[in-house]
Amino acid sequence: MTLPLMRGSTQSPDVSLDQLGLFTAQQAVEGGYSAKQLRKRLRDGHWVVVLGSVLVGRGTPVTPMTLARAASLAAGLDAVISHTTSGRIMDLKVPADAEAHVIVPRDRRVRIHGLRPHRLELAESEVMVVDGMLCTTLLRTVVDLLLWLPEEDGRALAVDALRRDRLTVDELRHALVRTGQRHGLSRAWSVLADVGRGAHSEAEVKVHRLLRDAGISGWRANVPVHDDAGLVGVVDLLFAGEMLVVEIDGRAFHSDERAFQRDRSRQNRLIALGYRVLRFTWDDLVRRPAEVVAAIRSDLANARGSAATAAAGTKITT
Repeated sequence: MTLPLMRGSTQSPDVSLDQLGLFTAQQAVEGGYSAKQLRKRLRDGHWVVVLGSVLVGRGTPVTPMTLARAASLAAGLDAVISHTTSGRIMDLKVPADAEAHVIVPRDRRVRIHGLRPHRLELAESEVMVVDGMLCTTLLRTVVDLLLWLPEEDGRALAVDALRRDRLTVDELRHALVRTGQRHGLSRAWSVLADVGRGAHSEAEVKVHRLLRDAGISGWRANVPVHDDAGLVGVVDLLFAGEMLVVEIDGRAFHSDERAFQRDRSRQNRLIALGYRVLRFTWDDLVRRPAEVVAAIRSDLANARGSAATAAAGTKITT
């Protein structure tokens, strides 16, 4: 039996204690509030709509986990939290998203403002339980995001997951093979190919493609370089035989005073090791790609010519 509520009470229904402070309008009514009282508390701002008919008391923070639980309550307990909503509670690198995402059976129609339903097939092995909610696994979450996100965001996600050893390139490849024909598949394969070759940003992808199209080989991407003091840094491109380092400032590159000093100190350490350093900007790659290729080709030719001359001199003197 539901106990009568004190007149004017704004206390959330008891069920909210087990739902991260959340409750549905129906649960409020079942908890003893009338429809008129519910509307008044919403109007006065004591309760706030999170998603659809899912509410929360004023001042309760809406965290990624709270939003995921709200999506589960709004879409039904058989809905599976997915995409950016799943990615955020897994601490993946995902862009801001005003919508919550769930996967529902293909025959389900869900229309709730702020909720993005995806009617997709899910294997049992692709679903796990997180804090009482159904949620796509880490691997399925990343694959869904690679198929759905723009290429640059998908690359940032994949690079972050790989760098932190959350997944491997082979795991992602096998999972993409299993997806069948889905929208965004060619984009996902393109991202994975770039990441597999060591491209960690859109700028790096551009310079890699420039070099491949120009027939320039003999380089490796994202190579750690050390000196006696330790790690100098991970250089964007390294031509080891010619002692040439190529650094790329990405599209979103900004340098404050400390970053500027750090970059110069790093460059000085590279030069002290005998490396030559060429640095290009995003603008160079986009507006002057031929000049970028010509500068790299010229430096390599000079280095190889010097090496050949030195080798010939050694033969003569011996």
